[in-house]
Amino acid sequence: MSLLIVLSALSSLAADRPTPQSVRGLLATKGGPQTVQLLFDDDATWELVLKGVSSGRADWLRVAKELRPFTDAHASETLGMAIENALLPAPELALELFGVEACGDSSLAMEEPSSVAHVLREVAKRKKAVATIQSQALASAKKECLRLLDETAKSAPSWNYGPRE
Repeated sequence: MSLLIVLSALSSLAADRPTPQSVRGLLATKGGPQTVQLLFDDDATWELVLKGVSSGRADWLRVAKELRPFTDAHASETLGMAIENALLPAPELALELFGVEACGDSSLAMEEPSSVAHVLREVAKRKKAVATIQSQALASAKKECLRLLDETAKSAPSWNYGPRE
């Protein structure tokens, strides 16, 4: 990897504007664990990474796939929620890259303010997005994802919707 790419990656992160390219540059030079630590240690930078992943953009989802094995604890939880959020704008790619992990309910359960009605609306949107997937290679994952989303809708009334600390 050229010095120019590495310097570009570091300067992009220093400016609190991580890009998929700058994160990939860090992965190539620093390795997975150190890259995740660098990104996660700066709240603003990590939030921008999560926003990129949640957008469903292919380049960000591929970066998330590269980062995923090196996350743990809160970094893992928040990256998982961003992957779940990407299901709505990019259902096919999210399922292709992450399987049914993209169909979890953590992002719905942790949102504030939240209500049963809100969760049910979000589940319906996600189900509609997943239903658009035509790929036969994803047929099994699509079916399982829809089942998991149905389970989320069934369990939502029992969730705690009070103030969170």
